[in-house]
Amino acid sequence: MKRKNAKNTKSSKVSFAKTLLIAEDLLDQTSQRSTKLRTATRTLGQQIGAQPHVLYVDPNGPFPESGFDFLDQGQLTQAIEKLKQENIPATTTPGYPADAILQIANNKKAGPKMLALGTHARTGIKRMLLGSVAEEVVRNSNIPVLLVSDNVKRLPNAKEAQPIIVGTDLGPNSRAAEVFALELAEKSKLPVMLYYNLFEGLNPVYKTALSSPSNAERLKDVIEKEKDLRRKQIEARLKPFLKKKINATAFFHTELMPASDGLVQLAEKQGSYLIIGTHGRDLISQAFLGSTARDVIVRSAIPVITIRPRAI
Repeated sequence: MKRKNAKNTKSSKVSFAKTLLIAEDLLDQTSQRSTKLRTATRTLGQQIGAQPHVLYVDPNGPFPESGFDFLDQGQLTQAIEKLKQENIPATTTPGYPADAILQIANNKKAGPKMLALGTHARTGIKRMLLGSVAEEVVRNSNIPVLLVSDNVKRLPNAKEAQPIIVGTDLGPNSRAAEVFALELAEKSKLPVMLYYNLFEGLNPVYKTALSSPSNAERLKDVIEKEKDLRRKQIEARLKPFLKKKINATAFFHTELMPASDGLVQLAEKQGSYLIIGTHGRDLISQAFLGSTARDVIVRSAIPVITIRPRAI
């Protein structure tokens, strides 16, 4: 359905400072995923002191042949009225979704504190997870991004002190995720759990060798030394949290299992949020939305927060 002469609230005239911006498809407003997204956003907003604010990007502006679904004036008015009833303000803007979202998100003076996006387990934002919009937004956002997929089973609850799980490769690219987790833990009073996967951090030669049971015994001493080294590094990464009196622990995964599987399994059992850096050396693919990150975002039972190394 095409909309003609629809009245949009000009995003250029709106300050999104101190907001948690929800980039949402208003046609999907009544779905379980959309409801979960807004619920998670309200909880996170309270924890970080940010007002949820919905952004609807209308591709009928300069992209009339884009093929995106969009709302007619009656649908738009109805959708915004429903949001008002939930005390969530909304802004509409024309443009290509990824460009419009990033232009607002990366505005240092008037941009939001965080972004929030819903992703379908099969394909994603407007049927485009693993496509251009979701990948471009998460890869290029200068602020943290909250992602809620159809597979999210457990939402953050202020009454339950479930830990903030942080995937780390113990390298410099994980610092931003750890710093953000520290800030979130201070504000929310939630505990923190650092997750490190020994298998992912091993030299590729050792990984290949360990696939054979006969080599496992011969590499035993090497693996033990690697474990000792990584334990010390994990202890060092926990110190900033402990100094702030935050209840912080580590999950040191030593099984021969990919990090994505380990993180997803951990999130099935516990956790409020799962925080991952988008350019980790091993934990997250350099290209982002490679198999590890895709699996974590789509399969996680709890909301995922992604963050670029330089975003903090």
